[in-house]
Amino acid sequence: MQQFPSPTPDAQTPFDALYTRLADDAGPDGFFERLDEYHSAQFTDGSDTLLVCFESAETLEARGGTPLARRVQDRAGVSQMTLLTAGATWFRAPAIYQFFDDLIDDGFFDDFARTIFYGAGPQGYAAAAFSVAAFEPELLLIQPQASLTPAIAGWDARFPQARRLDFTQRYGYAPRMAEAAKSGLVLFDPAVADDFAHAALFERDHIDLMRVRHFGTNGEDQLKEFGLLIKLLDLAVAGGISRASVARLLRARRSEDPYLLDVIAKADAMGRGTLARRAEAFLLDPIDEGGDGGGPVEETPAQPEHQPQSAALAKIEDAVEAVERIEITTETAPPEAPDPDPEPDIPPVAAEMMIQVTQPYDMSGGELQWVAALDSAENEPDDAPGDAQVADGEEPEESHAAAEPEPSGAETPPHKPHRPHEPLTRFVLRKAAVTRARGQNGHGPVIRRKGKRKL
Repeated sequence: MQQFPSPTPDAQTPFDALYTRLADDAGPDGFFERLDEYHSAQFTDGSDTLLVCFESAETLEARGGTPLARRVQDRAGVSQMTLLTAGATWFRAPAIYQFFDDLIDDGFFDDFARTIFYGAGPQGYAAAAFSVAAFEPELLLIQPQASLTPAIAGWDARFPQARRLDFTQRYGYAPRMAEAAKSGLVLFDPAVADDFAHAALFERDHIDLMRVRHFGTNGEDQLKEFGLLIKLLDLAVAGGISRASVARLLRARRSEDPYLLDVIAKADAMGRGTLARRAEAFLLDPIDEGGDGGGPVEETPAQPEHQPQSAALAKIEDAVEAVERIEITTETAPPEAPDPDPEPDIPPVAAEMMIQVTQPYDMSGGELQWVAALDSAENEPDDAPGDAQVADGEEPEESHAAAEPEPSGAETPPHKPHRPHEPLTRFVLRKAAVTRARGQNGHGPVIRRKGKRKL
């Protein structure tokens, strides 16, 4: 396994000028330390909320030399600590282990009411792995790796240089270290299979896995390009970060041309040519206020970005929103919602035998007395034995089968208790009609009780 050298504060590196600026920026209430040839740390004091960010020295130098956490501190007044790495080290070095051990021994994190750890990619791995040093930290991770040990993540072939690093020593497996966190949010693009697999390893009850479509392989760069990364960190230190709040923040990507062009290219590749051409026409040519679209038009006064210029523009925004919801792998139609009140399947004969109840029924004395109006006397089958035609207001007569004495060994049905008058529901009537239809068509027996039809 690769071992990083011991701390050499006087070693010459391409980032000496950057380190000098960070040391001067720390001031008397903070500190800047060169931990070894590859790693360094800066701290500046502020409020009782601490933001810990892991960054790459190359990225920081290209951005102007101001750490992300330092920029958030200028806006929100929080305390900040920035850990830097010069190269792809994933912060796997004994000097880093010793640095966090010293912070724990000194009770450094005990002075803060809240601690937020942030990182993306390899730095996201480090943020999760070393978050265990603080008490109940909050995690904000963008496309982190869980580990690059071949036994755990041998399917990730993107970082062959990391095979020489040891992810089995202390602070090794990031998801296990993140179990001590109070909460966590992991952002990833489900279309990037390796990031999806790493994010799945972080699945815990207190960690939310949030899919962000069209994030690409480097979501942090996209957020930086659109000016959303600082806003995301502001949201984290304010204590208002959640899936809903991050989703609202990411909607601002829809006003950025590079993002829209990427969405259009994916829609075109998926065969959604009409939608892609409409959105492309909107990006390339202004849309007339009358909604004709296409071709140059006279300039109109500038309008707020959040208000659509026309009804046609609103349709385009709806189309882009629809594209964002398209599954990259397979596109399946959503199942139809079930009918909340489905109509039962009733045979035609049963439908003809429906009756409309005009008065309540009475079950007193154990006798079922029907008080109903029949549509016509012809609806009663002539060949059904034991059925008697009933006129309006009359009680059905006992059949000859019911008049015969019952065998002595037959059990007498129990006496039904008296029930108060209540309307006969349509469901009971339909069930009765279906039972009668089965008896008439010969598809089932007609249940009888004392010569009367039991419904």
